Parts: sequence; structure tokens; C-alpha cells
Amino acid sequence: MERSNGRITFASSNSYTVLSECGSEYFSVLSGRFDIDIYGLPAVGDYVEFQMNESGQSIIEAILPRSGVVSRRSAGRKSSESILAANVDYMLIVNALDSTFSKKRIERFLVLAKSGGVTPVIILSKADICDPINLAIYLLEAEEAAKEVQIIELSSITGSGIEKVEALLQKGVTACAVGLSGAGKSTLLNRMIGSEVRGVSEVRGFDNKGKHCSTSRELFKLKTGASFIDTPGIREVGLTGDTEAVETVFDDVTSFGADCFFANCTHAHEPLCAVIEAVRSGKLDEARYNSYLKLRKESENFRQRTESPQEKKRADKRLSRLVRSEGKRKKKF
Repeated sequence: MERSNGRITFASSNSYTVLSECGSEYFSVLSGRFDIDIYGLPAVGDYVEFQMNESGQSIIEAILPRSGVVSRRSAGRKSSESILAANVDYMLIVNALDSTFSKKRIERFLVLAKSGGVTPVIILSKADICDPINLAIYLLEAEEAAKEVQIIELSSITGSGIEKVEALLQKGVTACAVGLSGAGKSTLLNRMIGSEVRGVSEVRGFDNKGKHCSTSRELFKLKTGASFIDTPGIREVGLTGDTEAVETVFDDVTSFGADCFFANCTHAHEPLCAVIEAVRSGKLDEARYNSYLKLRKESENFRQRTESPQEKKRADKRLSRLVRSEGKRKKKF
């Protein structure tokens, strides 16, 4: 039987919807020969090879190589990675301009975007209901977290800011919206499509949090030719083991590290640490520094729990070489 290529637009348990290159959609299941150890489970946005069996059912045989990935640590105590979406160009980090706004949550999503090779865009939704004073405060906090990342103030009700999102989502582009329930992800999608394809609900009055309107990840085609992946609300934004992504997002913190005395300084407790000195002198914001330490430690813990024995052995050797070289350097003084 001849294989065809398609893209997964819906995933639930062990069943999937595949959109073929010719535009037809097929309810699909995994082949008995599908190697989960090699591919992992398919995610929404994955390009796959599939074929029709004798009974006319679509069978997924393999996942094609991925590009940008949106993933996080699996919820709960499990030390595993959960892929939310694949082959993504933009991560739309949707934060409502109300009491649920969180600078720390934005920082976490920025790390996930950097780790997955995805371009982040911060969407500050519900701008029409935010008073000017709080709007200025939230915008300043978002800018402090974002650095060079684009920020869009948005109202899906009045349409303000929609044109900036549309300018990003051109033909061939895939965007994945992430954020809390009730942040406005599904409302944004409905506005982009022009009809209510995803249900929305009122947020609770006492804490501005919403119920899970979207209970599954699903890919929608926009009129512009772009693809929009809507996700359920994410309460727990767990990091994976990419410490380099943390270092990059917090480069305003690590830039002071060039002046540290120890080459392998962790910037946590060492003497003559330029980063700690920058915090003491007021050159570096202490809250920003603490966020960096927390996220780096979380990322390191995940990596230690999930790396193979061979990777642990190589890491130990690298540490031993660093210790020896540091000892030689200190003897010169």
C-alpha cells in the first residue's frame, strides 16, 4: 500500500485526525509497527506518513522530522517531557490584563519557546477592560521579562491589536497559543477565523480564572493560509532540561558572569561572584535574579532525573576537568 503525507490536526488518547496534502481529513490510529521509543507519540502539528489499510482506515506509520516544538515537563511528579505542539513558528504567550497576570509565567514560557526553537510573541489580552494605571504596570513588567520579544496589546472584543497578529500569521506559518484558562486564547482564534469554532466561558468573578473551554489541542486553518494551534489552559508550566535556554532568556543576569572569579561559577553562593555583587549594588534586580536561579535549578533537576547513565558519566568527566583546571588557575595567584 502506498504511503501518503499529512499533518495531525487533532490528537486524543490513541486516536488522531490527519489532514492529507490533498485536503482530506482522516480519522487515524497508530500502526502496530509504529516505534514509540524512536518517535514518541504524535503531537498536533506533526507531519506524518500514513496509509489506508484494506478496511479503509488511516494508519500512521511514522513521524517526519520536526522543527519548532512547544513542550513542557509532564504535569505531576513524572520526570518526562510532554510535547504540546510540533512544527511551530510562533508561540503566542497569552496573558490577560487582570489579576491573573504573571511576569514569572511569561518568563517560563519564554524559556520553553527558546528551548523548542520557537519565536515567542507576548499577547496582552483584554486590554479594553484594564484601567490605564494597571495597564502601565502590567506593560512595564511584560517589557522587563520580554527584552527584545514583541508585545501586542489586544482586545478580541474591539479588535484592537488584531491586525498585528494577522501580520504575523501569513500563509505557511504555524502559531501555537498558550496560557491560562480564560486568558483569551480561544476568543482570539474565533476572532481570527470569523466564527465561533471554539467555545468560550465567563471567568470567575472572584479570581478572574476561567474553566477549561478547550479540552484538547487542535489545529485550525486560518483565512490567511496560516495554521493556529489552540491548547487547553496550562496551569503548571514545568521546564525541561534545557539550561542553555534559561541562560539565554536571562542573559541580562548572566552577562555579569564574565567578571566572576571562578570560571564555573553558578552565581548562587560562590565568593567573588560578579552576579551576586551586581544584585548587592543594585545594578541587577533581585527578583529577576531569584527567578533565574529558580528556573535554572528546576531545569538542572529535570536533566539530572532524565539523562542516561552514559550522559551522566560524560557530565561527571566534564565537571572533573573543570575542577582540575580551576585548581591549576588558582595556584597561579
